[in-house]
Amino acid sequence: MFQKFSEYQKQLFQLYSEQRYSEALRIAEEAGRSFPTRAGRTIYWRACLLCRLGKPDEALRVLQEGLRDGHWWGISKLSADADLAPLQGRPDFQEIVAECERRRQAAQAQAKPHLKVLEPVGGSTVKTPVLLALHWAAGNVEDFADYWQAAWQQGWLIALPQSSQICSEDGFWWPDYELGRREVLATFERFRQEYVFCADEIVIAGASQGGVLAVRLALEGAIPCRGFLAVVPSLRDHTVEELIPLLKAAAERGLGGWIITGERDPCLEPTRRFHEQALKHGLRCELFVKPGMGHAFPADFDTDLLQALAFFKSITSDHEHR
Repeated sequence: MFQKFSEYQKQLFQLYSEQRYSEALRIAEEAGRSFPTRAGRTIYWRACLLCRLGKPDEALRVLQEGLRDGHWWGISKLSADADLAPLQGRPDFQEIVAECERRRQAAQAQAKPHLKVLEPVGGSTVKTPVLLALHWAAGNVEDFADYWQAAWQQGWLIALPQSSQICSEDGFWWPDYELGRREVLATFERFRQEYVFCADEIVIAGASQGGVLAVRLALEGAIPCRGFLAVVPSLRDHTVEELIPLLKAAAERGLGGWIITGERDPCLEPTRRFHEQALKHGLRCELFVKPGMGHAFPADFDTDLLQALAFFKSITSDHEHR
């Protein structure tokens, strides 16, 4: 049906947000057949959707079979996911949770930060702009790279750091900000030494939890950049409070921001508040709220991405002519 796993994921999330659970389940099953290396994730989707469809015993069986096949899932998801509420508290489900935690600890002991790079056709030069893209929670750089193809096709050098903090068999996240910050900075330093690019044209991007990390790094000036591109950033009220003191200095450096979120995103109101504060402090910042969209990438993200990159190019041009 789709050529990329990320396309299945996007379609499934959209159907889920519309409570079309039977259709979403068919997408999850098709994704599992088309991408057997992503079986752990598609098994989890199926279990969640079966619970939503009133079939908890079938959902439990799907998870048990997946566990026997060597898959596992993060206990924070298993224990707190509202989709799995019919299973939580059952002894047979708690056995799954306990085994998943044992497997997570073993995997975490071996996990290291990783970097995937998409270099433009023909290589990069001193004029090549850079997009540093930070994956969302439970993501990985292989899947996340699909979202940035439009930038790569336009000649951008794409750097995709992957966190060492593991939350599922193929999912990584950034719950420890200081650790994530250190890893991204160290990864970027290695990237800087290995690749040629324009140091004045760097944009830090990210989605969800990675979107918040991208905003923080850009505002702090930890990596000199033109600005941040945040897709459905998982901002909270306390996070906004922590970021406000950084806005004035970032605005004075000429930083820009581009935020895309959804009308149904649970973090919409803190995101609106952050945008208001950014403008109040003089930061050039755009906010786009997609009608009907939840916590997901927009269906037309390629178009949004190219518009955002043009915005950052204009900031670079303005900066050069000061």
